[in-house]
Amino acid sequence: MRHVLHRVNGEEDRAYAGGNVQGSSSSANYTVQNYANDVVAAVQDVCIQKGVPPPILVSESGRALASHQSVLCFDVRAVSSGSAAADDEDAMDVLSSPVFQAVLPEEPEVGDSSTAGAGAYMLKTFREVYTTMGAHNYREAYNDSLHFQGEARSLFRLGVLSLHQAAAADELLTAVRRRALCEASAALKGTDDYSSLPEELAAAARASTSLYHINLSIFRSCPDTWAIGQVFPVMPLHRLDEPPTVRARLADLTCDSDGQVDQFILSPHARWNNVDGSRGPVSDTLLLHDTQPVPCSVESSAAECSSGGAALVAPQHEQYVLGLFLAGAYQEVMGNSHNLFGSTSLVHIWTAANKPNPRARSSYLGGSSAASPRHRVMIEVTPGQTTEEVMRSGTPTKYSRETMMEELRADALKAVTLAQLAPEEAQKLIDNFERAFDSYTYLAQQ
Repeated sequence: MRHVLHRVNGEEDRAYAGGNVQGSSSSANYTVQNYANDVVAAVQDVCIQKGVPPPILVSESGRALASHQSVLCFDVRAVSSGSAAADDEDAMDVLSSPVFQAVLPEEPEVGDSSTAGAGAYMLKTFREVYTTMGAHNYREAYNDSLHFQGEARSLFRLGVLSLHQAAAADELLTAVRRRALCEASAALKGTDDYSSLPEELAAAARASTSLYHINLSIFRSCPDTWAIGQVFPVMPLHRLDEPPTVRARLADLTCDSDGQVDQFILSPHARWNNVDGSRGPVSDTLLLHDTQPVPCSVESSAAECSSGGAALVAPQHEQYVLGLFLAGAYQEVMGNSHNLFGSTSLVHIWTAANKPNPRARSSYLGGSSAASPRHRVMIEVTPGQTTEEVMRSGTPTKYSRETMMEELRADALKAVTLAQLAPEEAQKLIDNFERAFDSYTYLAQQ
């Protein structure tokens, strides 16, 4: 009699970096046949030693089966530019900044050996490095700026430079670095070959990346990127007919600095230097498109537009959606409710020949009536968790909406009684809380 052994332990990996990429810890370095051979050989050896007939092996490789069945889609909500070109105009105005107006009101007198005179003379020389640099000497200027900045720190520790003068030296180094990166970018012509640049400038150029703030929680939807350094394929889903030009990293909505994605899969034909100078199938940046702020309209306030000047609200950007692939079913299941971010909305797509999920809380069924029934696409949308659902079931404290609202109403009534809040303000506060409980935990279009 042959025994059947179910659920062979040992997960079959996926080629996250694509193909047979060597040197990547994010892809399998074996084939399905290699996997089967090793499992069968191990069981066969034990069976022979124990005199037991070999069983029929049944393998259930969950990640291998489920990794291709879904894609995680999320939009970019803001961009913090780190490129030299974006900040170059600010760098050109460094000499007119308040810092320099305070520490260099006039040229130091010849023979002035005072502390203020010595500091001003050093800054004057440092400033000349900045004002005379160009395409012909930006490498030399950058190396000189590193020397002067180190000298400025030494003089500050000795009490020769004031705090404002030391700050001016730091601003000068930043200005020289930015202008040098502009010159280097023009010289490289987009080749990303930094081997001919000074080591410090090459590292600065590679690290000069933009930060794209995404509408996502890493700890909820792809925790393996944080926990074990798993690298998933990520790519834009918009503007696929345009070449991406911005080297970027991704930051999620959580309050943690660990909520970032800074390791990305590269095409075998798109290898470039990383910040540490290495090359390989995994990069510390991802090429994305330069997102544009939404232009002001009659309905838009100044605070919502890039021309708002001193507005405290960040400008709205055009919709730009990215996709994370091969996450399968495990990531969302293993994720947690850190910062009270809940499960994301699910969109199930199937052909009309298959039956929809009857357990979905709500669904929208669509499809082109012109298409044949066999090829008609059906869509079912399952909304993600609301704030109340996360607080009630997704946290150890098991918060109660009723209890929290009862306490809020009591506090609001007390504030109104003490003339600390107007009645309409108290009601607006209560209404906002009620609305928040019923809202999606991620940013959504109104």
